[in-house]
Amino acid sequence: MFRAIFGCICLIGLIVCFALTAQAEDLAAVQRAAEEGDAQAQFDLGAMYVKGNGVAKNYTEAEKWFRKAAEQGNAKAQSMVGAMYYDGQGGVAQDYTEAMKWYRKAAEQGLAQAQFTLGVMYDNNQGVAQNDAEADAEAVKWYRKAAEQGLVQAQRRLGYMYKYSKGVAQDYAEAVKWYRKAAEQGDANAQARLGSMYHEGKGVAQDHAEAMKWWRKAAEQGDSLGLQLFGLHHEDKDVVQNAADEIQWLPVPSSGETLYVGSARIPGIESFQMAFVCSKDKKEIGNLTIAIKGLKYVIRRGNMTHEGSVGRSQIKSNGIYPIHSPASNITIGEAKLTGLKLTNQRGTATVRYVRKVTIHSGGQGVGGLGEEEVLVPFPPASITFKATK
Repeated sequence: MFRAIFGCICLIGLIVCFALTAQAEDLAAVQRAAEEGDAQAQFDLGAMYVKGNGVAKNYTEAEKWFRKAAEQGNAKAQSMVGAMYYDGQGGVAQDYTEAMKWYRKAAEQGLAQAQFTLGVMYDNNQGVAQNDAEADAEAVKWYRKAAEQGLVQAQRRLGYMYKYSKGVAQDYAEAVKWYRKAAEQGDANAQARLGSMYHEGKGVAQDHAEAMKWWRKAAEQGDSLGLQLFGLHHEDKDVVQNAADEIQWLPVPSSGETLYVGSARIPGIESFQMAFVCSKDKKEIGNLTIAIKGLKYVIRRGNMTHEGSVGRSQIKSNGIYPIHSPASNITIGEAKLTGLKLTNQRGTATVRYVRKVTIHSGGQGVGGLGEEEVLVPFPPASITFKATK
């Protein structure tokens, strides 16, 4: 996974990291300065060709201008030339050795993104001759340099290296330290991993409540690991009774069917309960019902703020939904379940809920009555189901 996602962040991803200062309307001035040998203008022109900002996208032209700037010592341009060689774009053949050469030039100038990328290449043994242990040690060295500059992905990866003893002696406390730094910057995967450290009591006192806190933060951002762990460990001892209390149309299973009930913690909604019946062969579900209580929303339009609330609402579907392996996606009304997985006793999914509300917009709006229909999305959340008789 780590190797697979790397290539796709090289070009456009790096341009996003390296804030482009030149705008499309500046093209003539940038072109003139680049041709006169200005390294920053050469980098900007290369970036414009990558993004198609004022010019047609052209990676070959981009590589030409990045190389001119790189040869003058521009660190960002050196990193971009490295990215061209890494991906085999811009008229150059893929060459990890050349990619590493240019990334190293930028990294040695202190460019954090290049330091991290160089660490990734050592981590994946790309363009290096060292054995695994030596390469891992070099990866740690460059991750640390980038992490100490606050680069969140480097902090997360350094935590991983300490936890799993890659290129450095295993040290759970150090793993927690670096996971926390990334987690506090909002990195969802680091939040999930920090939660696991609390759950396992490694490098920190075991604390299941703290683990759930970090898993929930990760899950609310849609991180797959956070969703999985939060769903797996979500407290469910009262879920059946809570669903029975909240759901007006609680489905009744027939012979051989199983009733699943579940709940999700969605910011802005006091209670989100759901139930459905699963067929005996576990190939279909139906009679889906959702009960919502205490929903609140705020909509800002220009200088106007619209606030509203919904005390209780119920959604019911009599449709039949097939269950696919390994996971299914299901839409019921304004709620969408993704990644639904069922076992004989439990189920997990991610729920995305969007509420359609009508506001007084001050204009003609719907039907000329000064009303407007607005979709209010709530953060994605993990939902856990429990099977009952």
